[in-house]
Amino acid sequence: MIYICSPYAGNTEENTAFARQACGYAIRQGAVPLAPHLLYPQILNDSVPEEREIGIRLGLDILERCEELWICGDRMSAGMKRETAYAKSRGIPVRRIPVCEIMGNQTVQELGKGIREGPETSQSYQKNVQLGM
Repeated sequence: MIYICSPYAGNTEENTAFARQACGYAIRQGAVPLAPHLLYPQILNDSVPEEREIGIRLGLDILERCEELWICGDRMSAGMKRETAYAKSRGIPVRRIPVCEIMGNQTVQELGKGIREGPETSQSYQKNVQLGM
C-alpha cells in the first residue's frame, strides 16, 4: 500500500482532482494507493480545526501501515511536510513524484477546468475513456 501525499487545502477542487490523478498513476504503477484526504473530508469538516486534526491523525494511523509515502506534485503544503516527517521518523520510505510524471502533458489547472465543465467534456475524462478507466 502506498500513501498518497498531495495538497488538499486551498483550491480543494483542483487539489482533489490532482489527488485522484495521483491515485490513478499509482494504480497504473501496480500499487495500491491510499489517499486519506480524499476520504475524510467527506466525513469530517476540514474547516473546523478539531475535525481537521482528527482527519490528519487518522491519516497518520493509515500511513503507519503503508510501505511507502509518495509526495505527489511539485509543492509541499504544511500538512504534507507533517506527513513526510512522520513517515521518515517511522522509517517509511519517501518517494517524490513530479506533476509531469502524474499528469503527462495536462496541467492541474486544465484538470480543474475540465471538472467545472463537466466530466463528459473534460480532457481527463476523454483520456480515461481512451485508457479504459
